[in-house]
Amino acid sequence: MSGPSDEWEGVAQRDWKHCLVVPGADALSEVNLLDQADDGTYTWARESVYRTPTGVYLFVRAARTDADPLDTVTVVSGADEAELVTAIRAQLGMPPGRVEVLGRAGIEIGLAPDDEIEGDELEGPGPD
Repeated sequence: MSGPSDEWEGVAQRDWKHCLVVPGADALSEVNLLDQADDGTYTWARESVYRTPTGVYLFVRAARTDADPLDTVTVVSGADEAELVTAIRAQLGMPPGRVEVLGRAGIEIGLAPDDEIEGDELEGPGPD
């Protein structure tokens, strides 16, 4: 009998089909993520943050699925931390795993106007 882990293990264990080199850059963080789409397909992703010698920040997302033999690599840049966060929000969104990889790189995300703060629903209304 096969289970969900059988479906995604092949994606997770397959060798990456790309090589990214950022000469002189510091690798600030890296996180591996597993996403499942609504149609049941799995995506294995590796998200990384780098800082180049000139101070530019790079966010790199490499992703692969069972359906595609090639990796998809997306690179987002920002002149500083705030610009990087703004660009990532606009281009890719900000799911929890992405918050984690940025946080591990020492980059504060801050709250967007429509963000809900966890736990607020338990405290009730604040003092007036």
